[in-house]
Amino acid sequence: MLDHKTSPAWLALQAAAIIASILLAFAIEAWWDSRQESELQQAVLASLHRDFQQNRINLNNTLQQFEVWKKQYSRYQSSTPAELALLDEEAAGHMVTSLSPGMTYNPSSGTLDALISDGRLALIEDLGLRDGLANWLRALRDIAENDVDIRSGSLRVQIASEPHGGPFQVPFPPPPISLEHFARPTGKTLSAMRQDSRFMGSVRSHHYQIAIYVRELLVLDKILNDILTGLERVIEK
Repeated sequence: MLDHKTSPAWLALQAAAIIASILLAFAIEAWWDSRQESELQQAVLASLHRDFQQNRINLNNTLQQFEVWKKQYSRYQSSTPAELALLDEEAAGHMVTSLSPGMTYNPSSGTLDALISDGRLALIEDLGLRDGLANWLRALRDIAENDVDIRSGSLRVQIASEPHGGPFQVPFPPPPISLEHFARPTGKTLSAMRQDSRFMGSVRSHHYQIAIYVRELLVLDKILNDILTGLERVIEK
């Protein structure tokens, strides 16, 4: 008598059960991997959003500070010698700072750098957002070249101030860095420097570079707005 466990129908059933269990295991594994990837993607998007919100704050602060320096420089150019002479030490210090600012924009890019180094940029599925991030990186590379010009220009202005007793003690940076061993600028010092063609040539050249730098920052500002809009769109999904 034929054992039912060795019959073709039974063997086919057993084979089907084994195949079904294997397929189920694959399906569970695929579901788990998909869930983990989805959770990782959401975590990455949230981290990018935090980074670019901080970038928004940093960029706004940088642009506002350059605007303050621009107004101070304009005031320096238009003031009469008598008006400059009336400046107190703090006001003179702020005005001197506006002539040679060396600050540059410092982006927060930890999450994006990690995605690129790990080869996980594909986690960003939204093509518009990925294009925005690529534009951001290109713009940062362009600005990085101008960073050097800003710092070099600031140094040239400070060197040009040496015949007048500079570089000077200024309100920045705050403690614990001390500049007490440097001279404090006065209104008379500012007036004398303005009559120095070499010094003023360095200042004008530096502020020309700053104008170019600010123009690049405004381009970056538009890209930043697009990225934040894209991140908020995909996070809401």
